[in-house]
Amino acid sequence: MRYHRLLAETQGRIASGYVTSTALAGALDIDPTQVRKDLAAILLRGKGRVGYDTDEVIEAIRDALGFSRTHLAVLVGAGHLGEALIAHRGFARYGLSITAAFDNDPEKIGLVIGSCRIRHLRGLRAFVWRHQIRFGILTTPVEASQRAADRMVAAGIDTLWNFAPLRLAVPEGVFVRDEHISVGMSHLAHHLDDPGRSGGRGPGRRKRAGGPRPATMMKKPPPPPHHGFIGPE
Repeated sequence: MRYHRLLAETQGRIASGYVTSTALAGALDIDPTQVRKDLAAILLRGKGRVGYDTDEVIEAIRDALGFSRTHLAVLVGAGHLGEALIAHRGFARYGLSITAAFDNDPEKIGLVIGSCRIRHLRGLRAFVWRHQIRFGILTTPVEASQRAADRMVAAGIDTLWNFAPLRLAVPEGVFVRDEHISVGMSHLAHHLDDPGRSGGRGPGRRKRAGGPRPATMMKKPPPPPHHGFIGPE
């Protein structure tokens, strides 16, 4: 994934269309030998003194990770965070298509964000079954997240991307990816509270956890989460 992100960000800016294992290793702060091993695992071989065709590497990684296939998903919890995820166009590059959002707030039912309509939560099971959807995104507040997850699993969802700050209890066979924004914020807060954080670095220099990274690869920290509300059924 790290190779895909790096190359996708720089695609079109590499004049030769090729990148060496040394260049990749330097950008990612890893050993060139590891780069060659990783790419060999997906049957890629570089050309001597030239390196790897960037388009070929990106396509091979997309195939290996399943980005070339479309994965339909439903989202439960159409608050500010849910709306932001629905509106995010970048998911399409990874094969993710959010086909519908669900909430219990009467003021949200029927609204359309992009091409995604917000529907009442009671229609979740029928929609999931009709479209054979396995992927669900959970963006409810913590007090509603377990109940919402139970409904999603009961509807047939077996892959959950959980943005609620709660460890969900799910049946065996259901995969959950927790996306705790608070964890990232805690790392940033720790850095801000470190009395030695300036440590001789000028105002234009930055560092990240896990080692150096080119400035072009730095990302701004995400804003604090704003969850929607799933009211009583």
